Order: sequence, then structure tokens, then C-alpha cells
Amino acid sequence: MSVNFDGFIGPSYLLDNKYASVERLVNWYLVANEASSEEKKFTYAAFPMPGNAQFCELPVPNPFNFPNRGLIELRGRVFGVNGPTVFELTSAGVFVNVGAVTNDDEPCNMVANGNGQIFIASAGQGYVIPAAAGAGSLISIPILEFLGASYATMQDNYIIVTTPDSNQFQISGDTGTPIGDATLWDATFIQQLSGQADYLRAVISSREYVRFMGARRSQVWQDVGGSGFPFSGYNQTFIETGIGAAFSLTDLGDSLIWIGEDQRGSRACWKDPAFSPKRVSNSAVEQAWQGYETIADAVAFSYIWKGNLLWQVTFPTANRTWVYDVTTSELVQRHIWYERSHMDVNRDLIARPERFHCYAFGLHLVGSCGTDGLPGAIHQYDSGRVT
Repeated sequence: MSVNFDGFIGPSYLLDNKYASVERLVNWYLVANEASSEEKKFTYAAFPMPGNAQFCELPVPNPFNFPNRGLIELRGRVFGVNGPTVFELTSAGVFVNVGAVTNDDEPCNMVANGNGQIFIASAGQGYVIPAAAGAGSLISIPILEFLGASYATMQDNYIIVTTPDSNQFQISGDTGTPIGDATLWDATFIQQLSGQADYLRAVISSREYVRFMGARRSQVWQDVGGSGFPFSGYNQTFIETGIGAAFSLTDLGDSLIWIGEDQRGSRACWKDPAFSPKRVSNSAVEQAWQGYETIADAVAFSYIWKGNLLWQVTFPTANRTWVYDVTTSELVQRHIWYERSHMDVNRDLIARPERFHCYAFGLHLVGSCGTDGLPGAIHQYDSGRVT
């Protein structure tokens, strides 16, 4: 005879007070029971998280054997940045050297436009992979009319970049070609965010709006067209929540999610479907994050695994990885978090080695930072692997 132990399987919820809660769920995720009330024999079922299976050549050959700093899929092709090397990765797992960028060992933005160009923001500088990309085809944008880029996005075929150490942004194009070419820039195609006292840390286009994220507050802009500068503030919309980790900012499709910061403090996770951010971290997660030396270096991506939309965020300095389960959280109306880990050569559990993701060739491809001993490797998520 079976015995029902309510709450025996659940998400991670480990408080500072061990007598209150000591629950941990590591490298597993929960599927909520959506059956009718008559058929419900369980609340959750636990399934293993995917592991990393080999996709590309291992070990990764020189000059591609540097930590992965970005991945993108465009029109059935995959491009990425490993250290200073920009590459294309074929469906056969072969690396093609597209060119070199300045490497600061930080994440880089890779955004595509409607012309098949891919803009790369790396170490404050800009580069373009042309539509007819091939070996050695990378274009470096000279620092003349281009004012530099700390973060980048694309909307309506404009590449939009935040100028380093400023509350200013610049859009691609010049007086002869207002839009459509990521290699053309004009120093007058800029806008100062006068309502933003703090410097901009990130920018993202989502559902035809542009979100500019500072350390203390955020702004919403949109493309209004016209003969002048095409972007304007949306109804003077300001959001009194900024971002604490620029590369935690992720588009979930119907909303944005990030690790926030504002004048009240930091280290909470926010999800925003309609310009009104809601806290989705819980006390246990936030207590863990408060113990980290920094959260500013956090890197995140989202993916759908067997029906569950998951947001995976890694804190490199703290050497920890967390996952927010968007799907299960919405179904059970509480915030569901898990821990993820990787076992290193010393058999210690550390953060996951994958930091960047793209869906291509029918696979979830992820890039290694090298803590698995394979810097630059592109793995594929596999339910049959637990590494």
C-alpha cells in the first residue's frame, strides 16, 4: 500500500534558520500535476535536469579554445565568441574563424538585424558579422562617429547601443542610410536620457518597446518614426527598479526577468510583463544571494525543456547556479527555484560551466566557460546526461 507524504518532493527553500527549512533540490526540476482533480495522485513529479553531451570537436582546437562569451542563431546558422575569436559553428560541429574582437573576458552582446548582419558589442567596441559571413569576414567599427557600446539590442532594424559610462544611447545609420546597415554610425544619432541620473547598464527590445536599464531606475522608449530621431520616451514611463547584473536581463517572450537593484537595495529577482515589475525571488533565494561577494557578474539565459520554461542564472564569483521555473511557478502560484551544479575534478559541486545558449539544429546548444576543463566547447543539452 502506498503512503502519501505531502511536501516530500518540492523546490529548493533553504533558510538561514535550519530549524525552519532545509529543503534543497539540485539538478532536478518539478512538473506540476495538471490532471483533473479526480485523477490527481501527486502534486509534483521530479525529473533530472539535462546534462551536457558533446556537440563540437573536443578538446576544442586553437584558436577557439577560450571561454565562451556569447552565442546566437540566425537563419539556421550559429555564431559565437570564444575569448577574442569570433566563429561560425556548422551543423557538423566544425569551427570557422570569422575574425577577432577585443577580449575583456566579460560577456558580449550579439544581436541580429533584418539584413542578416550580426552586431557584436565586446569590451566597449563594436563589430559586425556580415550577411555573407565567411572566414575572416568580421568588420570592426572604427571609433570615429561610433561612440562605443557597453550593451546592444535591435529594434525595427536599428542597432541600439548604450554608450559606455554614460546615460546616453546611439542608434545605427547615418544621414544617407538611416536604418538597415549595422556598419554605419553617425555621432549625431544619439539621445541623452535626461531623466536618468545613473549610468545605463543594459538595453533590450521586447514587444516593440525598448527598455533602458540603469542601476537605480529604468525607462521605456518606442519607435515613433518621423523625419527626426525616431525613438522617443513612451508616455514618460519610468520604472523605479534598476538592474544589478546587466547580463542577467532576459526576454521570456511575454515578460522580462532580471536581478534588480535600486535605491532600496539589491539581490532580488524581478519579472515584468507590463512595465510593473513583480518580485519572483523568495526569502530563501535572496538569503543565499546576500551571502555572495557580488551579484554583478551574473549571467542568465532561458530555455524550454520538455514543456517547462526555465531561467538559468549563474554567479561566477560565488560559483553557484540557480534556476527559476517559470512554468511551474505560474501553475502552482508560488515561486519555484532549484539549484544546479557541476562536479569538478576535485568532486566539488560548483556552478554550471554553460553561460550562453541558443536553439539551433533542433538542439539546445550551450557554451562552456571552461570550468569543466573544456573552454570554448559547445555542448548540447541531453536528458540522458547528468554532467
